[in-house]
Amino acid sequence: MSSSLSRSVGYFGDNLFHDVIEVQYRLKSAGFSELIVDGNCGPKTVAAIRKFQQRFMSLPDGLVEPDGATLRRLQFGHFSQGNARLDTPVPTASNLPAGGGVRKNVNDLSVSPQGHALIKNYESLRLKPYYDGSGHEIDKYVDGATIGYGHLINNSAEFEVYKNGINEIKANELYQLDMNKFELSIKKLVNADLNQNEYDAVMMLSFNIGYGSVKYDTGFITSEVLKILNGLSQGDLDEAWLRWGYYKHHFSKGLMNRRRSELNVFHNGVYAR
Repeated sequence: MSSSLSRSVGYFGDNLFHDVIEVQYRLKSAGFSELIVDGNCGPKTVAAIRKFQQRFMSLPDGLVEPDGATLRRLQFGHFSQGNARLDTPVPTASNLPAGGGVRKNVNDLSVSPQGHALIKNYESLRLKPYYDGSGHEIDKYVDGATIGYGHLINNSAEFEVYKNGINEIKANELYQLDMNKFELSIKKLVNADLNQNEYDAVMMLSFNIGYGSVKYDTGFITSEVLKILNGLSQGDLDEAWLRWGYYKHHFSKGLMNRRRSELNVFHNGVYAR
């Protein structure tokens, strides 16, 4: 299996999102099971690279180069330490188009590993409670209190559970619970058959803008995007999608970039920021 690694990953590496995803998956399969696959090359990823390199290098540099010795061993090596497997499969997470595929009923689909990784990358990991509107840490409950990968804290009682912070394992548990519930809700709204990258993109958008409310005309349930997908509108999908690049009626560069990234997933299967 050839690698899709395009640039260096690790200490002072280029650390492109799709490259980091590949290295993190290969490190997990090489024995670093606790490593979080999120596309962020943080201290734990660099430390895992160095620890892996200690198996065959006297001076580990914490860097994985395309076609370098570390990558070759991650792909094909057998080691006396750890449990690396030959030719570890890695989900597609590259800058090359991977779109298309057979369209299926949405009830037969679930978010792909690379879809989860990109959502987490955008949501960012926060181990202390913060106010979603500003991103500032908080020490008492307010409406909009959030923690982990965008987990909304529902009330003051739940806030008491998380007020002193959580670890990455708990953040991932909360994310998976939230996503599982959310997927079930969104699947009830979408009548169209989708392929994998289209489905991932729809989940990325709806997870960010919320399920919404018909009464208050908010969220995915009232969106033009949903109407277009279900054949209830002849509007332009991209234009409808990009309407969600605004925050309180003001243009947001960050949100617009996120919307364009989601459309790149939808149309081309490119999972990158």
